[in-house]
Parts: sequence; structure tokens; C-alpha cells
Amino acid sequence: MKHPNAVYYAVLLSMLVFNFLIFATPLLAMAHSPLAGPLYTGFAATCHQLDSRSLCVYGGGPHEFFHIDSCTPVESTLVLGRHQVIFNGNSMGYKIPVCSRDIAIYLAMLIGIMLYPFLYKLDSQHMPNKWILVAAAIPIGLDGGIQLLSDVGLIPFTYESTNTIRLLTGAVVGIVIPFYLIPVLNIIYHSLAFDKKNVNQGGSGQNSAPKRGKAHSEPKKKR
Repeated sequence: MKHPNAVYYAVLLSMLVFNFLIFATPLLAMAHSPLAGPLYTGFAATCHQLDSRSLCVYGGGPHEFFHIDSCTPVESTLVLGRHQVIFNGNSMGYKIPVCSRDIAIYLAMLIGIMLYPFLYKLDSQHMPNKWILVAAAIPIGLDGGIQLLSDVGLIPFTYESTNTIRLLTGAVVGIVIPFYLIPVLNIIYHSLAFDKKNVNQGGSGQNSAPKRGKAHSEPKKKR
């Protein structure tokens, strides 16, 4: 029998592992681990990894604490490079393998998943009003949309967002997504489980059909 809460735990585990790998990658690069390269390559399939739109991990020396900051010294300036290690002034930064907006989305999704049990049953198929998701997507849509139009030259001015704005807009939509994603997956999961149950019941019904037919034929022979 399938576990009714399997979807929730699968989504939670997936996001825990995904976020762990995101923040483990620059630390592995800092330690010169051979695992860092494949992780950067893997995450490149999900994100542009542009230097000016990313965050780096700095520090880690004997007298320096780790801290996270922009990879490039000047915000609101597009830098097309995609470097794993960046020299920012006198500091060496190790890039987090997804951009600042994606970091916020994934972290906020994890927070939303953890909050989900306080508001809904784990196997709930109920979703909040769709306009909540629309409203949450408006800030990221405007910021990212205007930036994209600026990148391709379709607007008469140049617009480059900042990592602070990317973090805020990403977090707003990210924390809302699980409250729609989990119910949708629950609907799919439970519908598949229900269909399988019906198939099994149908098969057992077919096996019993000849017995019923035989029982009906016996009285006819007695006549």
C-alpha cells in the first residue's frame, strides 16, 4: 500500500538535498575538491551563472569568517563572465552555482515546504486561491521581464537589477510555490494509486466471472 504522505516527504527530501548541494559546491571548490567541477557543470543546466547576477562565498582563512556577497564589486552592472572563482578586490570568491534569484527561490521553497504541515494536511489536494500565486509572481515577473527586455534591446533604456532585488523577488514567489506544487503532486499520486486499485479489482472480478456463470448454468441442466 502506498504511503498517503509520500509526496510531501519526497518533495521535502528533494529540496533539502538540492539546497545542500547548492551551498556545498563553493565550499568544495574552496577545498579544491574534484567534486566541485561536476556540480558546477550540473547546475549550469538550470541557471545562467552570470558573475554579476550571482553570489560568492568569501573568507575561510585563519583570521577570516565565511561570508556571502556579490561576485562583482559593482551592482547593477552586467558582467557576462561565468567563472567559478572570482577575484573581487583583495578577496577570492567561490561562486554559488546558481544565481541570486534562484538561491532565494529554492531556499524560500524549502521554508514553504516546512511550513506546509502547519497549514494543511500532508496529503491535502486543496490549493489556495490562484490569485495569491499570481500576485507573488508579479514582482519577479516585472524585475526579470524588464531586465530581459533590456538585455535584448527591446526597451529604450538599460535596466540591470541588483542581487538584493533578485533575492527579494525570488523569495516572495518561492515561499508560495509549495502550497500549489504539493497539492498538484498529491492529486497525481492519489489518482495513479486509485487507478491501480481499480485495475486490480477489475482483474479479480474477471477471475470470478466463470464461477458465477457456472452457478447459473447448473439449474438449466436439471430442467
